[in-house]
Amino acid sequence: MTFILLAVIVVLALILLYEFKIKTPNEIVIFEKDGKVKQRTSIFYPRHFSTVIQNDVHSASVEIDSYAKGMIGVFSKISFTAAADFQNLNSLIRIGGTNKNAVSTASKEINLMLQSLVNGFTSKYEIEEISSEKLYQHLQNEIEKTKENFGLEIISLSVQSIEPKDKNISDALKQKEAARILEQTEIANQNARIAAAELKLKADEKISILEHELDLKKFELKKVKEEKESELEFKRVEDELKRKEMELKIERQEIEMIKNNPEILLLSPQIARLAEAGQNLKNAKTVVSFSPNELESGSVWISALQKLINKVAHNNNEQKEIH
Repeated sequence: MTFILLAVIVVLALILLYEFKIKTPNEIVIFEKDGKVKQRTSIFYPRHFSTVIQNDVHSASVEIDSYAKGMIGVFSKISFTAAADFQNLNSLIRIGGTNKNAVSTASKEINLMLQSLVNGFTSKYEIEEISSEKLYQHLQNEIEKTKENFGLEIISLSVQSIEPKDKNISDALKQKEAARILEQTEIANQNARIAAAELKLKADEKISILEHELDLKKFELKKVKEEKESELEFKRVEDELKRKEMELKIERQEIEMIKNNPEILLLSPQIARLAEAGQNLKNAKTVVSFSPNELESGSVWISALQKLINKVAHNNNEQKEIH
């Protein structure tokens, strides 16, 4: 009995080892439940109740012949990279089947879709209006809308080239593009020259304004300086007038005193020199000079002095006669 139980356990272990496999990172294990395809996330899966799809990244390049307006042939080369979309595994199985190469099989439908999209795009435009940028933008928008139908995620998409099939038309377009680029370059150069001239003009205007402001400031400073100098000069003149007035007042007082008291003249230095000369040189004529300032005292002062001198001279004559 123990032997039979052990044999059953061994057989079950062998069956489990045979039935269950370990999922590798590059595998997608799916199974069907309630009519929907689902993904197994555990590391172990039953091989007879699951379908394995290679989780590959498929890259392809598609060459497409189409026509622009006027039935002008256009040759395009487009490349893309696609991988399984885990959110749309039902579509992937429907398009690519349940074999391991479901991703590459479904990618063939992308090729057909790209051909249809390119044909629809080029037929709407003139040949000179078609560009890689416009075609790329068109394909990007359309594929984004239809990717759920294929169960694939477009990892990258690029338009490698798009050009007329006729070489003469292609050369003409190239010459036209070259002329456009040269024209734009010349316009850019002229705009740069205009901008530089405008900047120079603005700089000159600003410099002129600053120089004018500087001249105004200098003029204001000079004006202030001149006003201060004028005030100082006026102050000096005013002080000088006050001094003159004081001197004049004093002289008037002196003249008034001499007028009232002529004998005071005997105390003046000029009269003292006159007396000294008269004593030392009795027979000599003495000349007494008066400075202009001394004569400025007025006619009264001079008149009093003349009277005094005449009196002294008269006394001297009398003394000579007595002797």
